[in-house]
Amino acid sequence: MTNGVPVWPPDSSPNQLLNIHRTNLLARLEQRIAAAQIRHDEQLLALLEQERQQLQMGWGQSNDGNRLVRFWQWLERALWSPPELQVKSLQDKAGQLWWYAFDPRTGKTLYAESETDVIKWIEDNHLGC
Repeated sequence: MTNGVPVWPPDSSPNQLLNIHRTNLLARLEQRIAAAQIRHDEQLLALLEQERQQLQMGWGQSNDGNRLVRFWQWLERALWSPPELQVKSLQDKAGQLWWYAFDPRTGKTLYAESETDVIKWIEDNHLGC
């Protein structure tokens, strides 16, 4: 590392560099998750878990061995795909089921106790249309 900037070995292949990058991203993500857990920030934890799933989905193992192509496809989807309404159920430490909804177009977020509440929120705000 030079002045805080990683120095890559000059003979690294693109796959090696991609693996280093992925490892660094996941390590930093784990640090962020640990910090959110300490603060008991459930909203941030939900978002970080989404980020983890996206990273794992974008860099999942497959038989074709062409991770760089999959990375670019993932990046293209992340940057140029229209944002979609996200709804999922979460379970807290006490075992209670919660519903999480997020509209990336407006930045509106909802945590609700029932699926019915989420549907009403979506309809009332004309989201996901």
